[in-house]
Amino acid sequence: GGGLMGLASFRDTFTQHEPIEFITGIEPALLPDRWYGMGLLDALVWAPGRSPADPAVPIVAIREWVRRGGHLVVVLSAIDTGWSDPRLADLLPPVNIGAAVEIDAPHWLYETSDPVREVTPSTQVTGIKFSVRPLTRPTNRTERDVALLIPALLPEQSHGADEPILIAAHQYGFGRVTVIGLDLTDRRMASNVAFVRYGLPRVWQTVFNWRSPANLDVATLVDQQKMVAPNARDTSDLGTFIPGRISMKSTASLSIVAAVLLFGVYWVVAGPVMYAALKARKMLQHSWLIFACIVAIFSGITWAGAMFARPGLAEIEHFSIVDIDASSRGPAQVRVQSYFSLFVPEHGTIDVALQGKPDRANQSTLSSPGMPDGDKGGFVDVRQYAINTLSPAATPALPMRSTAKQFEAHYSEVIDGGPLAQEWAAPQGRITLTDGWPAGRLTHKLPGPLRNVRLIYTPGDGAPAEYWNPDNRTWQPGAELFVLRPANKGLLVLPPMKVIRPQDRARDRTPRNPKPNGWEKRTLSAEGLLGAHLNELGGQRSDVKQDQETYKMIDPGASTIVRSLEIMSFFNMLPPPDFMVRDDIHFMWTPVHLTRRIARGVDISHLTATRRLIILGHLEEDSPIPLPITVDGEQVSSKGWTMVRFILPVE
Repeated sequence: GGGLMGLASFRDTFTQHEPIEFITGIEPALLPDRWYGMGLLDALVWAPGRSPADPAVPIVAIREWVRRGGHLVVVLSAIDTGWSDPRLADLLPPVNIGAAVEIDAPHWLYETSDPVREVTPSTQVTGIKFSVRPLTRPTNRTERDVALLIPALLPEQSHGADEPILIAAHQYGFGRVTVIGLDLTDRRMASNVAFVRYGLPRVWQTVFNWRSPANLDVATLVDQQKMVAPNARDTSDLGTFIPGRISMKSTASLSIVAAVLLFGVYWVVAGPVMYAALKARKMLQHSWLIFACIVAIFSGITWAGAMFARPGLAEIEHFSIVDIDASSRGPAQVRVQSYFSLFVPEHGTIDVALQGKPDRANQSTLSSPGMPDGDKGGFVDVRQYAINTLSPAATPALPMRSTAKQFEAHYSEVIDGGPLAQEWAAPQGRITLTDGWPAGRLTHKLPGPLRNVRLIYTPGDGAPAEYWNPDNRTWQPGAELFVLRPANKGLLVLPPMKVIRPQDRARDRTPRNPKPNGWEKRTLSAEGLLGAHLNELGGQRSDVKQDQETYKMIDPGASTIVRSLEIMSFFNMLPPPDFMVRDDIHFMWTPVHLTRRIARGVDISHLTATRRLIILGHLEEDSPIPLPITVDGEQVSSKGWTMVRFILPVE
């Protein structure tokens, strides 16, 4: 569609980590006809007026893009816009879509996260009607299958019993489809200032799990010195550790060290040692002969060492993220995003390919885009080559001259009885809802122990996700992991921050109200696991000390890489940067905005709406690459670091 439907207020970057670009006016028929052509999009909002059943619309590519992790948002109107087509039935959430009805302005319309302006008086929305299509869950479905989402309310508010549910979502593959039963393109919306300013941003915060406020009067806050100036911000890239871990420089470093040591021994023997020995024996007249012999001996040692140290086999070093999903009805699925360096000891051309089923053509991609801020001292092969975008899972006739090339691979497949599925399969066992909490026993057959295990339970219907750590955070293959109600658990992240009773807020810093409520009082380390990680990685530059017991539960000995990956896994849910200036702090600090130039597709925030158990962990250096990749038709030796994320049903 051509309008932003309230998304314009999220364009400012003052209260969110990354800038968001909104593209309007897209004609569905002009979308790419392959899923990887849509890979630049985090979400696709489908406004009324464009029928997906049009034969020119690449619905197959859209469906595959969603299955691999995309987020499709469908805005319904009072009249059918083509989504009732039977070919699209499995794509939409399994909800009953009611007929259009007129309702009064909903309660959540009055809420604001604006710490400057007052709550909208109810008199401003009296008599305003909205045309909506109520969404209800069928009797044979649960929170596991579909989530009914309600925009967050202030503590003193409650969702009206007579108000219909207007937002529903479900998981589709590794992606999500959200339906909004309110036509956000209705021209009557634009004339309703209160809804455009407060209601619409709250809708999008609910849909996308955003914690950033969208209603801030930035100019006023900066003028009043309540917000850190926009130009005093730092950025920190979360994925910079990946290029260095696949640089394959360790083997070359050992060889160079050995060569330096050998040259040192040669210099000592051929110089001072030989001269002293010949002089002591009064044989200096034979110095040239002895020197020639030493040169010949060390030349032989050098050639023999070079032949011995030269790699003779192809090898791969990788950094991979593996998602194994058994939560949806039907066979389990695996999705891999891998960054790897390939070394082949040849001068010529080779064929590199991701092996897949013939009926799953164009489902996997292989590319060599280069890594941002990679190791500048490593070997670089600058010769260009081409990848056929109609068959991107293979690179035939790839030039190779005994230097490492870096690749990015995306792989997705239904788990079957193949060799890859035997190593990277879902855990064995069953998790059931017992007294309101998941319980059961699980075992896995991964090719190594899973370390830094973290469990996250999402109750469904958009309820806050909770996390806890097992007693033993190293999960060995074949060993049982007991899933029980923990004694110590915490929130993954707090709900979107709200201002309570903004009318009581002080307009100036007077003794009458020295600590006004709202954003000034927020403490990142207290905002759940993600807030604590953000605090640890420099998201808050202050002298607030973290409680030691909370710290032990949050991250007992985990590395920066683990914290970074957990942040990247739920990036959309991150608390905002610490952008407000506190009254009781008299020094300046710089808010840090986290960014992602690499591995953007690992965000699974959208999967927290439905009832799931998510298990995070990683395999360390000796992990084989979780891809069916071949070089000249043969598999090659591989090692690296693999993050594993199990997505399991709670029955």
